[in-house]
Amino acid sequence: MSSSEPRLKPFQLGSIPIDPPLLLAPMAGHTHVGFRTLVRELGACGLVCSELISSHVLEHNPKSRQTRDLFDWSPAEWPFAVQLFGSVPQEMATAARLVVEAGAPIVDINMGCWVPKVAKKGCGAALLSDLLKAEAVVRAVCEAVDVPVTVKVRIGFEQGKPTAVSFAQAAANAGAKLITVHGRYAKQGFKGQSDHSVTAKVKETVGSSMAVIANGDIVDTESARMVLQETGCDGLMLGRECLRRPWILAKMAHELCGKPLPDARFHPARIARRQFELTRTLVKKPEKVVVRELRGQLLPYRLGAPTDHNRPERTELEMELRERLVKAETFEQMEQFLLEAEEKTWAN
Repeated sequence: MSSSEPRLKPFQLGSIPIDPPLLLAPMAGHTHVGFRTLVRELGACGLVCSELISSHVLEHNPKSRQTRDLFDWSPAEWPFAVQLFGSVPQEMATAARLVVEAGAPIVDINMGCWVPKVAKKGCGAALLSDLLKAEAVVRAVCEAVDVPVTVKVRIGFEQGKPTAVSFAQAAANAGAKLITVHGRYAKQGFKGQSDHSVTAKVKETVGSSMAVIANGDIVDTESARMVLQETGCDGLMLGRECLRRPWILAKMAHELCGKPLPDARFHPARIARRQFELTRTLVKKPEKVVVRELRGQLLPYRLGAPTDHNRPERTELEMELRERLVKAETFEQMEQFLLEAEEKTWAN
């Protein structure tokens, strides 16, 4: 790495070191304890985050199995954040107290989810259309707990209205210690390209009053360096690329931060099998449910595909393995499939 290239440096969230400043994005249906543990095993990752949890459900039905299934963290994952979503300040404050009592060292507020079932309730990214309420939510959570509070946002809700810039300063004033900015508007979903110029303006606005993390379309070290150069941000968060290559954070930590690389060659089928083993052991759901969810969680690996995952065409081997994966119904069938997939793809 030349001296002119941006290099990521560790920072503190209160007393918690974020080292390296490379974060795993929270993703509903994916970042359960099995996947988070896998990412940790593969190498350096500064912070992982739970799936999002509804503050409304925690307030009104805290013992529901669906919610308690998401209380899946353990001290071994430290440092980690627990993400909450909601639009009522006092509900969010109550939920924050509950997860901190259950061991959460960091509370993250979701103001970036754009899916209709969340946004139509005024939650997630919809709060970026009502900055007074958004600030009230952040303030209520910060006043309710004595751990660092972070926020994840889109650059705005409506395209062309980058409200994240003014909101970031309000969030810092309310007590938030970190903001992650995904470079698309909520209305875009995942269409178009991320506009990291808005993230740069957020960083310029808040200065050193809070950490700023860039997110969106960061898929390799080259794109990471470009985003760092453009934004001057304190760290990077990766989401969807980690589903395809859970080892990407470890590679970036090596190339951007000088961290040791634990494995020179990350073999997708072997890692998929490890994800299965961890999920089977750590996720406390019925076997049928875990296997069904794993089928979707393992598809992004594209087992049997060429090393260059950017090639859209599927090989005959990939199509064969994909068809077998989606037919697995039990742990035994899934394990047998993954063992055979590893044998067939080892030379790839």
